[in-house]
Amino acid sequence: GLTDELQGHGVEMDIAVKAGLLKPGQRGHYDFYRNRLMIPTKATTGEVIAFGGRALGDEEPKYLNTSTTPVYTKGDHLFALNVARRVTANDRTLIVVEGYLDCIALHQAGFENAVAALGTSFTDKQAAELHKYADYIFLCFDADAAGANAATKAVDIASKVIEHTGMSVRIVMLPEGDDPDSYVRAHGATAF
Repeated sequence: GLTDELQGHGVEMDIAVKAGLLKPGQRGHYDFYRNRLMIPTKATTGEVIAFGGRALGDEEPKYLNTSTTPVYTKGDHLFALNVARRVTANDRTLIVVEGYLDCIALHQAGFENAVAALGTSFTDKQAAELHKYADYIFLCFDADAAGANAATKAVDIASKVIEHTGMSVRIVMLPEGDDPDSYVRAHGATAF
């Protein structure tokens, strides 16, 4: 279906492959993200630069993300920064979470200053990008072993940026087993 739609709009198949939307197969091109909820990532200027695809069933991997393309390098961008940067003008504060759905849940709860690290470890390029818009960063990762590990690495990365910028970084500790999405849905925005 995607191949037909793209061809109908005059998109060359090699461009769609470079963009990570299609993959070549034995019987022609196929949709790389088939049977997935599609979540677009936009540049701070508003153009779509990447996608995350969450499995609708029990398929593995749970998420498929755009690989490096001519317009997107994993680890350089943050999901929803195009929206969050606009609301940081008053308090220059951002909340960094691990996943797309955590970020979306926080936006729905009124925290439009939330961004997600796009399925990567938090990087120095992401920290530098955040510093353009915020002086205060809250790292809110999942309350599990992987989230604790991600938070530790993120603090290490952020501390390097802090030395050069004076940015303030804090870790938000959620109860064991929670993530920002589950916590805000169970306890509400005020509790978060």
